[in-house]
Amino acid sequence: MEDKKHHQYRHGGRKTDEYRIWRHMRTRCENKNCPAFHSYGGRGIAVCEQWLDFKNFIADMGSRPSKKHTLDRIDVHGNYEPSNCRWATMKTQQRNRSNNATYTYKGVTATLAELCETHGCKYKTVHMRLSKGASIELALTPGRIAYRSLQ
Repeated sequence: MEDKKHHQYRHGGRKTDEYRIWRHMRTRCENKNCPAFHSYGGRGIAVCEQWLDFKNFIADMGSRPSKKHTLDRIDVHGNYEPSNCRWATMKTQQRNRSNNATYTYKGVTATLAELCETHGCKYKTVHMRLSKGASIELALTPGRIAYRSLQ
């Protein structure tokens, strides 16, 4: 049986960011006392068997590209495994959340932030227009629109 107490010393990565990220990933999925467990392990999200060993995780994921990158699951409902994980910036991760609403505009389905960025609109303006009942088409209209247009 593997000696878990000394596992961290065998691979030499104990003090790395990657090791800390790997430990947090496992804790979220395996430790029922972890505050985030209900959003991960409690929803059935697991760490694949090969990633239970840090050496395999680092072999598959490589080093973190920068301090701005964290571990992200591509399918937010899927497990932590090589085909479903990537290093991503916070901007990418914020757009890849299970509670994000998506909108379809001109045949493209995306988050509101992505549509605003693509069409050069201010997020706050578009969000306000939508909250007042505007359609996504009207909400993404550049420039000022008459308040009565929102009704």
